[in-house]
Amino acid sequence: MNKYTYYIIILLFLLSSHSQEQEYRIAFYNVENLFDINNNPNTKDDDFTPESTHHWDSYKYQKKLNNIYKTLMAVKKFSDIAIIGLAEVENEKCLNNLIYKTPLYKYNIGYIHKDSPDERGIDAALLYNKDLFTVLKKEFITITFPNDSSDKTRDIIYVKGYLKASDTIHIFVNHWPSRYSGYMTTEHKRCFVASILKQKTDSLLSISPDIKILVMGDFNDPPNSKSIKILTSSKQHNLINLMEEPYHKGNTGTLKYHNEWYCFDQFLISKALLPLQKKQSIFIKDAKATICYFPFLLEDDIKYLGKKPFRTYHGPTFHDGFSDHLPIFIDIKHN
Repeated sequence: MNKYTYYIIILLFLLSSHSQEQEYRIAFYNVENLFDINNNPNTKDDDFTPESTHHWDSYKYQKKLNNIYKTLMAVKKFSDIAIIGLAEVENEKCLNNLIYKTPLYKYNIGYIHKDSPDERGIDAALLYNKDLFTVLKKEFITITFPNDSSDKTRDIIYVKGYLKASDTIHIFVNHWPSRYSGYMTTEHKRCFVASILKQKTDSLLSISPDIKILVMGDFNDPPNSKSIKILTSSKQHNLINLMEEPYHKGNTGTLKYHNEWYCFDQFLISKALLPLQKKQSIFIKDAKATICYFPFLLEDDIKYLGKKPFRTYHGPTFHDGFSDHLPIFIDIKHN
């Protein structure tokens, strides 16, 4: 064998090895008040009906669905997106309308959702590309606060599945209690939900430290908060927060209140999803998450300067925007 033949063989081998490595995107997006137009007498959805001050009607509802579709397409064309976690979806009808009343119908999309006890009737949900992700198990973790069983919040969605023929991955989709009544008066609720989630992740990691866990959601707390630290600062089975590094760099976030950006939307992972030296079937590319500062999702902030998320409403006025949150994503490499 001469040296030229040898070099060609090596080149073909390298190209073949590279072509076997695939990359898929996983995203999370709080879509802000995806309600249908029908009044549900069991929830506080009165603002999103045709008779309300918002005058929420079929036209505005379809505009909202189209705007969500546009955002998901900008995150990456859907054929390359394996999984999308969503927050603030009213019901199964909204998910069906999102998939089948927008161009998303062209793709082989499945979803996981259940009406939760939330007072407003807004839930978390999971969309997935059936060609890329196979669901093995699903569970809805209902939160019951110990001192007030009448206080309701969103379920945590747990999904076990695999990407293509790779290792199993365990996914948790969250939307923790809001700060509406004040940060200090609601902090204990988010800490309690964090403790429930930690019990679930600890249970998995006690089986094997190599179990791959992905936690995503709108936590209504930043990476340095007491609630998030329950998951990331424990002596045993701690998770890694992929949003912590960009958060500490400052002036970054997924939503804006007055003149300050907050990073409430986050990805947390188990160590087995880090890009380590040993050969892995799947891992997070560069061990980082990205916030989508797409220009069409932002507008000028006249009062506080800079930019802010382009929302659907300004008070009761229809603004034809997208959401008060920006989407986030990670890329998973599959060998």
